[in-house]
Amino acid sequence: MRNLYIKNLTDLLNQLDGNKSGLDSGRAASAGKEMLKKLARTDPYYKRNQPHVCSFYAKGECKRGSECPYRHELPVNNELAHQNLQDRYHGRNDPVARKILSGNAENQGLKPPDDVTVVRTSSVML
Repeated sequence: MRNLYIKNLTDLLNQLDGNKSGLDSGRAASAGKEMLKKLARTDPYYKRNQPHVCSFYAKGECKRGSECPYRHELPVNNELAHQNLQDRYHGRNDPVARKILSGNAENQGLKPPDDVTVVRTSSVML
């Protein structure tokens, strides 16, 4: 059993020596880790602890005034406000991911390939 394990490891090493893509994938993985480190949040996100926006205030019908436990401000109307949670969960038409990845891609100097068939859409590529 031990000899088989050693033989499999040596075969794998021999394949990697002849194939530079095995080494390049390690570089790509470390570049991906660096990209994730730049995307990671370093400061606490206090906005998530705030109460929700008062829906009655947004309509102009809140009767509670200063006693209302919800925020009295108008909701932001942008692309992220009109997202479908199911699409976002399944990775289809996700404006949050598109915003984060496109901003980071521009910082890294990356651009999509010219061949549109290569670009990954909502399905998982196998």
